[in-house]
Amino acid sequence: MSEGMKLVLEDQFAACYNDKSWFPTLQEALEGLDAQQAGHVGSEGLNSIWQLTSHLLYWNRVYLERFKQKAITDSGHRNEETFHLPQLTEEAWQTTVVDLFQVMQAWRDVLAAGQEQDLLDQISHKGYDVAWWQFISNVSIHNAYHIGQIIVLRKLYGNWTNKY
Repeated sequence: MSEGMKLVLEDQFAACYNDKSWFPTLQEALEGLDAQQAGHVGSEGLNSIWQLTSHLLYWNRVYLERFKQKAITDSGHRNEETFHLPQLTEEAWQTTVVDLFQVMQAWRDVLAAGQEQDLLDQISHKGYDVAWWQFISNVSIHNAYHIGQIIVLRKLYGNWTNKY
C-alpha cells in the first residue's frame, strides 16, 4: 500500500463527515433536525433518523477503539441493539449528534496521525484475515450507506431542503 491509500481513507472519512464533496455529508444530513423529527418512525420496519444516528455512533466508536487498541474484541452487543434510543428529549438528541461528530472527527485525527504500517497490519475478524485498511474502508462505506438512508427519510418526511 502506498501513502496514497492512507490519503484515500482519510478522504473517505472526510467526505462522509464534513467535507463537502460529491454527496451530502453527515453534518448536512443531520443539520436542523430536532428530536421529534429525528425520532419519527414513518412506518413499521423503518428505522428513525435517530436510530440510524445511534447505530452509526455505536459502530464508529467501537471500531475506532478497536483500531486504536489494535485488537478485535467482541462488543457484547447484537447489531439490533445498536438502534436502541435513550429517552426522546431534545437534550438526548443533541448529545447523540455531538457524540457522533466527535467520534467522526476522532477517526479523521487518528487516520491523519497514523502510520502507513498501522493500516497494513493484519487482523482476524469473523473468520477472515484482513488488513486494517480494508476494515476501515468498510466502516466508511457503512457510514455512507446510512447517511444516504437518513437523507432519503428526510426527503420522505419533507424536511430536506438541501439542493444536492
